[in-house]
Amino acid sequence: NNKTMKHLDGSMLEGGGQIIRNSVALSAILKTPVDVVKIRAGRQNPGLSPQHLCGLELVTEMSKGKCEGGMVRSTHITFVPQDLTCGTYTADTKTAGSCTLMMQQALPCLLFARPSQPSQEEPRGQDHCHRAP
Repeated sequence: NNKTMKHLDGSMLEGGGQIIRNSVALSAILKTPVDVVKIRAGRQNPGLSPQHLCGLELVTEMSKGKCEGGMVRSTHITFVPQDLTCGTYTADTKTAGSCTLMMQQALPCLLFARPSQPSQEEPRGQDHCHRAP
């Protein structure tokens, strides 16, 4: 991938998880690497929570990409996508993390994935969480 790395500040706006979800999804769709710093800096517990990490890992798998810094409480990740591919994917937060928010990140990627086979997503977590749609 020879596209120029995009650099984003995750503390912008409300400094929540939406920036990491959108930036990684758009990065995968556009096949453009992204470096995100100050992830969720506006939250009481900054950095990636298990649900954010799970969504990041899901898109990394779907795009056959690479991710550096992908761990709980990390405030800095570098994501380099390759080709989005249809397939069977399971994403389990192993917590009460929001399935809806994981799917918000994954579904746009599936719309642009190579249709080599049918896709199936199985998100595991909760479907009704405080402060989550």
